[in-house]
Amino acid sequence: MLKVGYLGRECVPAMSRRPRVQNGDKQDEQGEGQRPLSDSDLLRLIFDSATDFAIFTTDPNGITTSWNVGAERVLGYADDEIIGKSADVAFPPEEGGVSAAAEERRIALAEGRAEDERWQMKKDGTRFWASGLLMPLADRTQGFVKILRDRTAQHRAEAQLQQSEELFRVLATNIPQLVFRSKANGDRTWGSPQWSVFTGLAFADSVGFGWLDAVHPEDHDATMTAWAEAPTKGEYYCEHRIRRSVDGEYRWHQTRAVPLDDAGGVALEWVGTSTDIHDLRTLKDQQKVLLAELQHRTRNLIAVVQSLARQTMRSSASLEEFAEDYESRLRALSRVQGLLARADHQPIDLRELIEGELHAHGDGSVDGGNVTIEGPATSLPAISAQSVALALHELATNAVKYGALHQPSGRLAVSWNIEHDGSKARARLEWLESGVTMPEGGPTRKGYGSELLERALPYELGAKTKIEFGSDGVRYEIVVPVTKDE
Repeated sequence: MLKVGYLGRECVPAMSRRPRVQNGDKQDEQGEGQRPLSDSDLLRLIFDSATDFAIFTTDPNGITTSWNVGAERVLGYADDEIIGKSADVAFPPEEGGVSAAAEERRIALAEGRAEDERWQMKKDGTRFWASGLLMPLADRTQGFVKILRDRTAQHRAEAQLQQSEELFRVLATNIPQLVFRSKANGDRTWGSPQWSVFTGLAFADSVGFGWLDAVHPEDHDATMTAWAEAPTKGEYYCEHRIRRSVDGEYRWHQTRAVPLDDAGGVALEWVGTSTDIHDLRTLKDQQKVLLAELQHRTRNLIAVVQSLARQTMRSSASLEEFAEDYESRLRALSRVQGLLARADHQPIDLRELIEGELHAHGDGSVDGGNVTIEGPATSLPAISAQSVALALHELATNAVKYGALHQPSGRLAVSWNIEHDGSKARARLEWLESGVTMPEGGPTRKGYGSELLERALPYELGAKTKIEFGSDGVRYEIVVPVTKDE
């Protein structure tokens, strides 16, 4: 029971004074113990032992009537600085000041208690977050008792957690990945809106293991095996196909997850993302095909180079002649490889192939009027272009050395037309030299060029060839498959 005394004009409960423990009189040197504390002293002792709590009383108008040690520690005022003065100084002006304090007293009277969590102010002006409870005293005419605790650290931690949660929510709902939370076994507890939009599965249908309905049936085992291994590995990783609702297409996704928190060494929740890698995986597959094709073409090219070397060596009378012819043929091979590379090994324009080879051998005669090139737009398949280019090289080389591109009176006409055999299209190409003085008896020997023109092309391409040495020049005809340009 509080005893009320008077100090000047202030009504101060007796317990507002500093605690004083009264010891009983010793009956002898050993004594029989201390005299029991009175109720008021025990109450005062309890009151001032609650140092983590500011506990004080005010009259009905908010004038302080008692002040414990905890209040001094929390708010910074000594009892002789605050008793008899308004306790409303703990309410910062920006938080409503005396008006907020008066409203708190009104609510306490009306409802029997007023609880709040708000910013309060220490004596030195420092703001702190406090959890407070104001209650009327049993005798309401005597005022109120206020219990206040500094919870600044907890408030900041909660604010940081809330900020982190909000940041996670913003990121999770705005990044292109499909974000999810789950238990360590894959039991899903949350999925981002992107997941529902992509898969067409509502949140309620995705929680638990409902999300597996969007995973390709053939990938279920791999998906769940990865979850079974995840706790041991400390992470989840799987590549599987997830159905897109807009068109029903299954697209490859890379799904990763890591433990979100830990309790006693056991991960309670995992957070992860599923990233669409369908296009990347398709490109990788294409890359594998292209690499295999490149290896195949490289082996073929090496085989062609080796064949050129062997054939040129066999038909050369001297090392000097071999070097000249071999280098010339390698340049021709290089030119057609350049065309193929620029066209990404797509069909090669026949006119471009012919003009390129003649320009490489000519001394201006291609543009000088003694060479004509005529034929419809058409293209050679990449597989045929290399062999035809080498054939044109041999014809042009011979014409430069002996024929129409060497003799002033010589003329060269290169023409072609397209023939159709059912769904197949073929080009009948004619190389016709005229105005050339031919050696008596025709060519004295046949070398690599003749073998290529007469035997190799029919063998490699299934082409039809015919070569004639007329009285005024060479005539060569080849029929090869083409792609006619529309």
